[in-house]
Amino acid sequence: MSASHRIDILDGLRAVAIMAVLLYHYFVKFADPGGPDPYPYAAAYAGVSIAKYGFMGVQLFFVVSGFVIAMTLARCTTISEFYLRRFARLWPPLLVCAIITFAALNVIDTNFAQQRRAMMLDLIPSLTLTSPKIWLWLNHNIRYVDGAYWSLFVEARFYIYAAIIYRWSAKGKFLRNYIIFSMTAVAIATLYRALLQDDRWYLIIDGLFYPAHTLWFAAGILFYEVWTGHIRLKKAIGLLTLGFVPLVYMLRTFHPDISVVPLATMSLIILLLFVVFSVRPEWLAPLRFRAVLWMGTISYSVYLLHQNVGLGLISLIPQRLPWWMQLGLVAAVSAAILLLSSVVYVLIEQRGKAMVLRHLLRSPPVGLQM
Repeated sequence: MSASHRIDILDGLRAVAIMAVLLYHYFVKFADPGGPDPYPYAAAYAGVSIAKYGFMGVQLFFVVSGFVIAMTLARCTTISEFYLRRFARLWPPLLVCAIITFAALNVIDTNFAQQRRAMMLDLIPSLTLTSPKIWLWLNHNIRYVDGAYWSLFVEARFYIYAAIIYRWSAKGKFLRNYIIFSMTAVAIATLYRALLQDDRWYLIIDGLFYPAHTLWFAAGILFYEVWTGHIRLKKAIGLLTLGFVPLVYMLRTFHPDISVVPLATMSLIILLLFVVFSVRPEWLAPLRFRAVLWMGTISYSVYLLHQNVGLGLISLIPQRLPWWMQLGLVAAVSAAILLLSSVVYVLIEQRGKAMVLRHLLRSPPVGLQM
């Protein structure tokens, strides 16, 4: 495959992931049966599985990221080049979307916006892809401009460890070494939870090694190896089988209010999607529809904008309106977020990335899917 071409089904999978997250955030996450919430219609839809378990879209994003980062590392000549390309890909749209979110929360005057109104200090963890906890010495109320940014902190740690492990691994040993790293992190986290039950130490382990999520990235690397033909499907399925229980167990530690059965079911669906993608991509032809690919292409900007900006606008919808009219306005808000995300993608993601790479690498940017 030419380096100038994106893998279209990956964009299709990104579209599935962002739609799942949108449904979850716009219908379930902030529903409060005991009090006011930004969408009073949520009580009628919170039990719908496609919305209730939409948070699993983030796990789908992590698998896609593992696949893409393995592919990107194979094409970068140095660790510094890899980090510069990651910076050029992620930071320009993050800066713009964080500013848009900051402004929106301070302009919209609803309970939802007021509760999430950001201060200038909130831009520090948001733009440095770090945990707000390490900045509490500046202000004990510091947090992300948008709570959805938590997953960027997870991604950033994966980039750091993945690049180091890749460069220190002998040829063909990256997957093995990352699996060892992941399983070690999971084992340490499990032992601390079971034996010491010390939240302070567990927070340190979680902050360093992201054990609840690391196996999802490992799965993405595994599927890249299958896709390139370096590992046979039978061996990959064996590794997935061995890792499935710890993967679901650690996911349950992150979502303790969700039972094991739906978590295991949704996890299995995500992994099966990638099995099909790796060996029978033609079976996923619907993911190549133009509208789906467009949604996947702009998914990063959508993710950065959809929660606080989108729900801030949704919280303006009068509660006295009929439910069908409220849903129509939610659709209009969603369309507006997609339109704004498209603008950010064209003007910032594409042009900003090219400009940053041109200045930092001093060479024309390679058209990698990152």
